Amino acid sequence: MTPAHEALLDHLMAGTCCHAPSGRYCETGRALWLDYRAECVVDGGKETMATVRHQSPDWADEIKGRALILINAAGRKAA
Repeated sequence: MTPAHEALLDHLMAGTCCHAPSGRYCETGRALWLDYRAECVVDGGKETMATVRHQSPDWADEIKGRALILINAAGRKAA
């Protein structure tokens, strides 16, 4: 489990107004979810980004941007 995933789960389990299955998040929950998905893209590359574009088209560009920031911070080459 990544730190971003753990932070998201901790937030969800705290009984916030967030409801992950329906994609309903408070501002903090949304930010944690975006960070988690960005980490998934960094780890999974283009295939994961394609899945993100299919599952969350409204948020795909934001997730891609966050993933690129993570990649650049780590000094890795983008997929």
